[in-house]
Amino acid sequence: ENGIANASNQLGHVCLAREDFEQAEKHYKRAWDICEKADDPMSQIALSVQFIEVYRGLKDYKKAINTCLDLMDDYRLNNNAQGSVAMLEKLAELFVESGDKEGAVDAYRTAASIHRNYQHAGIAKSLEEKADALV
Repeated sequence: ENGIANASNQLGHVCLAREDFEQAEKHYKRAWDICEKADDPMSQIALSVQFIEVYRGLKDYKKAINTCLDLMDDYRLNNNAQGSVAMLEKLAELFVESGDKEGAVDAYRTAASIHRNYQHAGIAKSLEEKADALV
């Protein structure tokens, strides 16, 4: 089953690259089911990142945003600040694409705040500028 999960994941990547989002979702879902059965949360986290891109391609922003929020919870529970910030930035992009500028501004500013806490002043400033441009 591990080989099937890996093959399904790779097929999902191919379909995603071809912008065949429906097929990509089917392949990733098959891999997900196997990983869930095997109790492999790290692979499920990696698949969740791919699902965000699938939902983004399908313009199903609600699912993409909810998947981002779920991942942020996983990253928070694992004390993964880098993953949390990456998801906040992805979330901001999704908010922009879906027309929710207020959500995007909040996500960019939250990400900037985290970067500032880690002494990443340049990145924080860049994210603040993105937020300001949306206001």
